[in-house]
Amino acid sequence: MTEASTGFLADGLLSTTVEPAPGDVVALAASACVTCGRHEFPARDHCPTCRLAMAPVALSASARVAGYTAVNHPPPGASIGTPYVVAIGAFTEGISVMGIVHGATIDEITMGDALETVAVDIDGRIGFGFRLASGRR
Repeated sequence: MTEASTGFLADGLLSTTVEPAPGDVVALAASACVTCGRHEFPARDHCPTCRLAMAPVALSASARVAGYTAVNHPPPGASIGTPYVVAIGAFTEGISVMGIVHGATIDEITMGDALETVAVDIDGRIGFGFRLASGRR
């Protein structure tokens, strides 16, 4: 990880046009179907269920751990050193998103823990991840 960032890791991941600092709580840029209410991340133009238009929405910045694992061996070309924890964050909007849990070890996380979505610096660019929320239960 580097100290200074040079932009977003990918367009349309975060629901902001202002670049957040690493560690800032952020909302993911998603979409919601105007007809059936299904949410998608990353955002889509058309609903995969009913094929009608989707509107841009921001997911809540908090989720619950719905699954997790440790990554102990990096995949080829990895930008993040091992070991690290990956969790599935279940959002109240009915969508689940996978992300790295920063600042936590596999022994510190349990099912149902509260997560916050945060900006992270990945090779000088801003992406997203999770951190355990204070008062996790």
